Amino acid sequence: MVFKSLINKTALLVAARFGSRVMTAVFALWLARRLGPAQFGQFIFITSFIYIFIPVADLGIENYLLRVIPRWPNRRVKILRRLFYPRVIASLFAYSLAILAALIGGYSLLDVGEIAAFGLMLVPYSLSYFFQTYFNAQGKTNKAILIKLSYPLLYLFTAFIFVISGGGYRHVYWSITLSLFFTVGILLKHYPQVWWPVRLSWRRFNRVWRRTWPYAILTVLAVFYLKVDVIMLKRLEGEGITGLYGPVSNLIQTAILIPQSLAVVLFPISSRLVAKDKTQMKRLYWRMLMILLLVSLPLAVAGFVMADWGVNFLLGSEYLGSIPALKLACLSLVFFFVNSFAGNVIQNSRRVKSFVPWAASNVVVNIGLNLFLIPQFSLVGAVLAKIGSELYGFAINNYWVAKVLNEK
Repeated sequence: MVFKSLINKTALLVAARFGSRVMTAVFALWLARRLGPAQFGQFIFITSFIYIFIPVADLGIENYLLRVIPRWPNRRVKILRRLFYPRVIASLFAYSLAILAALIGGYSLLDVGEIAAFGLMLVPYSLSYFFQTYFNAQGKTNKAILIKLSYPLLYLFTAFIFVISGGGYRHVYWSITLSLFFTVGILLKHYPQVWWPVRLSWRRFNRVWRRTWPYAILTVLAVFYLKVDVIMLKRLEGEGITGLYGPVSNLIQTAILIPQSLAVVLFPISSRLVAKDKTQMKRLYWRMLMILLLVSLPLAVAGFVMADWGVNFLLGSEYLGSIPALKLACLSLVFFFVNSFAGNVIQNSRRVKSFVPWAASNVVVNIGLNLFLIPQFSLVGAVLAKIGSELYGFAINNYWVAKVLNEK
């Protein structure tokens, strides 16, 4: 019965996340065709740059909520209230850090201005996911799904109207930001006990940070790992090549929502099993590993076979140069899938702080491979860099999973 409920919740969450991502991916394809590689490349760069700073706004709170609420369900409102304003402060800090990074990175004033404009979405985006995580941690999947779907539906509708009325990609930034503020405004109205009366102290902020910093750093590293290829392509190859890489980036980020959704649903269960029943956790881990492998293989093959048709039909002749990288990216999905569940074990263990340097080493490997392979193979080099670092990540992840599950 429990397993059936788990399957149902996983299916619903996967459908919502995947559906949301598919909608945005389809819109991105339409936008890519309408704008062309150069302008679309600029859009992909700006959005990727800002999304790197979303984990800074998170402060590690999402994983913390998923871990503690299943263990202390009677204290859930108190926990949420305690974390709300630290989350707001972290979001404002992330926004400031994004602008500072753009200035230090030597980007043009146009780039910095667009980063500052789109970066406004960091605060409402962070609060939206704050509530989603709270509901997921309680097993209230339906409420989390409602939040997950409402924002993209609103943003896609308004962005489409703007663009067909003659607007450019900058109008898409404003559609995203305004839709998020609207969604969060409704949530704050319905849950005033979370944010009112205002209670804020640096002592509480520091206490939260001491508990959540490993999760914050791991989340920052994970998002940076996914986005760094786009940032490096913009720097090394320019907007045109970055635009051609857009379909590759969208494919990876859409497909990996399947294992990520499974990991989110299983996180509360993993939290209990890692703490109380490692034998059962071992069985769950290997079962999930096999399921993820079996799901990823047909997706990888289907994507590889359909890549030529997909680019020709959906994007047009301007994007034919992306086909080799797209085919390779389809095959790489197998590595992304089987690597996705290890974090559930590691982040729910007492060894999570010790794992942080190893996770950082995976990002360093990816950056090094990108620096070496992009100048030689352009788009294909970026995908090869991902595959190489995924293989390295699989080795270190399973080394640490074995250490956690074999400890007494």
